[in-house]
Amino acid sequence: MLSDLLTSSRGPGVIGTLLALIVLLGFGGLFLFVVDDTGPFQGDSLAGQIKMKKKAIVARQKEIVYWNEAAVEYEQRRQQKSTLAQVERKVKQAFKDIEWGKQEVAREQTEISDLQKAVEAYKKEYRIVERERAVGEKLESFTTKSGKTYERVTIKEVSPHEMRFSHKNGNSGVHYEELPDDLYDRFQFIKEDAELTEAKAQKQIDISKTGGERYRISKEIMDRRNKISQNKENISRWQMEIQRKESEIASGEVAIQSAENKAQHYRELYAAGRRGLTLDSAKKQERKADLYRKRNVAARTLISTNRRNISSATSKNRKLESEVKQYTRELKQLN
Repeated sequence: MLSDLLTSSRGPGVIGTLLALIVLLGFGGLFLFVVDDTGPFQGDSLAGQIKMKKKAIVARQKEIVYWNEAAVEYEQRRQQKSTLAQVERKVKQAFKDIEWGKQEVAREQTEISDLQKAVEAYKKEYRIVERERAVGEKLESFTTKSGKTYERVTIKEVSPHEMRFSHKNGNSGVHYEELPDDLYDRFQFIKEDAELTEAKAQKQIDISKTGGERYRISKEIMDRRNKISQNKENISRWQMEIQRKESEIASGEVAIQSAENKAQHYRELYAAGRRGLTLDSAKKQERKADLYRKRNVAARTLISTNRRNISSATSKNRKLESEVKQYTRELKQLN
């Protein structure tokens, strides 16, 4: 067959066959040269270059992974730092809010205390005024809780523990617990005040019970001390009222100035050709200013009256205190 191939006119011939073998061997050697990574030309071979590139790619991928992890860690730390800063700001604000809350609580407590004091002062003032106003008042009759009836009554005094009066059969006094409900509620008796007054009275009686003169002098001392105390309460009440009225006057002066300024402004608008409500508004502000002036006049009159009352009560107290000292000396001489 080989001889046919080499000699046949249809085959490539000997030369063609040899050439084919040479080409085949050349390509085979080239293939081995390319794929062989153990030969003397490994560094310059394509396989070596590909291998080096693969190693470089793996190294770069590791670097990418490392830097990605570093970037994630950095971002987490940055966010943690930002969160910490936010928390610190919130904590600082919380402390500020707490301090503000403490201040508000203290302010509210102060206001509550002031209001309670004002309420107590008002109740005390009411009791004083109402009991004073009742002196001289006439009642057709009243019946005590124990059932005793008094007719043609004229009230002489309302003290912390009793009401003294005259009636068609003479003079009497009724303990506050025996008074009918309307009088009891009207004069606002307080058990503690009554007990204190009775204790003082009883103490004075005990001191002077050994003799009529001692009793008389002790009662004179007690009466004067009660009047001194009453005058001091009145002085305190008048002083508080003066302070309130002075504050009202100051506020009134501000309101007057404001109303006058507004009235002037409206009149200027009216004079400039602005019609509508400007003139009525000006008159309204002027009436408002007049009203505040009248209030201030009344307040100043009351202040003047209270100051005269304070001066009179102070003078009376000096005289009463002098009498108390005199009676006290007389009482010591009897002992």
